[in-house]
Amino acid sequence: MNNAPLRLALIGLLLVTSAEATITRALSLKQLAGESDAIIRGRVTRQASSWNEAHTRIYTVSEIVVVETLKGQPLKALEVRQIGGSVEGITQAIAGNAKLSEGEEVLLFLDADEDPQRPYHYILGMAQGKYSVLRRAEGPPLIARDLEGLALARISREGVTQIDEALHPRQQPTLTLDAFRAQILDALKP
Repeated sequence: MNNAPLRLALIGLLLVTSAEATITRALSLKQLAGESDAIIRGRVTRQASSWNEAHTRIYTVSEIVVVETLKGQPLKALEVRQIGGSVEGITQAIAGNAKLSEGEEVLLFLDADEDPQRPYHYILGMAQGKYSVLRRAEGPPLIARDLEGLALARISREGVTQIDEALHPRQQPTLTLDAFRAQILDALKP
């Protein structure tokens, strides 16, 4: 029996990749810094997912213990609210959303909720506004960013929109935390 057609079909299936992506405006570091209400470094200490009141959408709230504030009011802790999560065996997810994990050290560019009844913060630019701090046994900590699921829209001066899918969404960490902090502080200068 000739299995060549079956093998070719299986290879074809393995080569197919997901086309799911969220298109969002590409933000430079200067834009992230300028448009953020807060820029903090901290550790994710707790996460909880729940339904909204209408039981139509799941939200996850992550508590962040703040260890450094680069912009905004210094806080000891804050809560980041994101669409998506898992409740009662149901999972909702948004492609390109920043992924936070308990115990993870992060550097976040945040928007504050304008409603004083909801003290939440939101990550600016989806995954663009979240950097992971990677501690190593030797050497200074590095910064990494994961843009998986994002397609970035760049609008030219002529009004032409170009969509770039992240070809390498999980960037290799090469920048140190200190160097990135310096770039952020430089981007905050008028």
